[in-house]
Amino acid sequence: MTYNDFKKAVIDQAKSAGISQYDLYYHKGMETSVYAYEGDIENFSDQTSIGACFRCIIDGKMGYSSTQSLTEEEAARLVKDAQACAEVLDQDEYATIFEGSDEYAQVEGARDTGCDVEALKKAALEIERMAKAMDSRIKTVPMAVAGFGYGEKALYNSSGLDLGHSYSCFELVCEVTAEDENGRKYEAFDVQMEVDQKDLDVEKLVKTAVDKAIGSMGASSVKSGEYPIVFQNDKTVTMLGTFGGIFSGDSAQKGLSLLGGKEDEKIASGIVTLLDDPHHAKSIGKTPFDDEGVATRKHTLIENGILKTLLYDLTSAAKAGKATTGNGVKGSYGSSVQVSSHNLVIEPGSVTKDELLKQAGNGLYITELKGMHASANASTGDFSLEAKGYVIEDGRLTRPAEQFTIAGNFYKLLENITGLANDFYLHGGVGAPAILVSSLAVAGEE
Repeated sequence: MTYNDFKKAVIDQAKSAGISQYDLYYHKGMETSVYAYEGDIENFSDQTSIGACFRCIIDGKMGYSSTQSLTEEEAARLVKDAQACAEVLDQDEYATIFEGSDEYAQVEGARDTGCDVEALKKAALEIERMAKAMDSRIKTVPMAVAGFGYGEKALYNSSGLDLGHSYSCFELVCEVTAEDENGRKYEAFDVQMEVDQKDLDVEKLVKTAVDKAIGSMGASSVKSGEYPIVFQNDKTVTMLGTFGGIFSGDSAQKGLSLLGGKEDEKIASGIVTLLDDPHHAKSIGKTPFDDEGVATRKHTLIENGILKTLLYDLTSAAKAGKATTGNGVKGSYGSSVQVSSHNLVIEPGSVTKDELLKQAGNGLYITELKGMHASANASTGDFSLEAKGYVIEDGRLTRPAEQFTIAGNFYKLLENITGLANDFYLHGGVGAPAILVSSLAVAGEE
């Protein structure tokens, strides 16, 4: 049964049940991945997932039900179970079905044309071959992967809203293990994600991974103390992605963010501007609407250090007496709506990475962080993370460094950003350049 046929069946069932307020959310995902190892294709996976969720409001109470099977029988069960769910819940004054926005952005979607599997196989094999050929110290390539993903979502509701969008992505992954003359091993990896297959660059991917591994050879610790810190652009992304939830209006209302009530206050360095841009040109997941059917648009969260707005879905916006920002997002087709950013990005500066290193003078350049889940508190902003990177001396990268931790607070980090490079990097809905932080505590050698 196609989605459109299933949608019609659900509409008929809702009418028969006398349900006047409801919506139907649908998602389809396809993933193809090719893994190469020791000159052969070690693994090939090709998966498709489909799911739908029906929500209805009955006497001020919203019930949910979901399914992975698009059949007449499931359409009937879906409506019946959601109705039964609503009957046992307490009333919710914020329960609502969105009627629709006046205008939706024109965002180009993807076509369900599949992918060239032979091209993926060739790319995966080339990743492994090139990595081993690039430097004799690369002994193994534990991960050489080429993949393709496609997704489509649709939303229909009782107000006549009928939306759909699709997206796709190509991905390459290279992980290498280098070995020095003493048998010590050094691991590194790199990832590329592009909307268009022709934009993938195997050589760039492999060189980045190999350079990371070789460059870390001979690393040693550093003296404990306070240091200026430059975060490599992808590590700025890691930090922002870990703490991005503090910009959720829902989190602020629940006491899980310290930004509640701080709109129009200075919370960051004056050089920092932070956006949520659902239509960012480099994004693989552009979307014209959120998962409640609200039109998406670019929002400035921080402008020159000033907090302008938090992000809201329909419920958190109603609680705050504000308009939704179009940030109601489902983690999966069957999950409830949560507040989430689309593409959370720090606008880049105008200087190169090398110029940023000169601004730092003497400090540390961070290329790897560990312990984000265990040693970073997304609510308080506190973190203490194992790190690797390079020592910065007189504005230049010198020796590799490891076996040290950096500790601080993300809210304070925002205030202490003193430099932004122009090397913008976007990955997984989070984007940022390399940044210079005036000072962070480092625990290494005593």
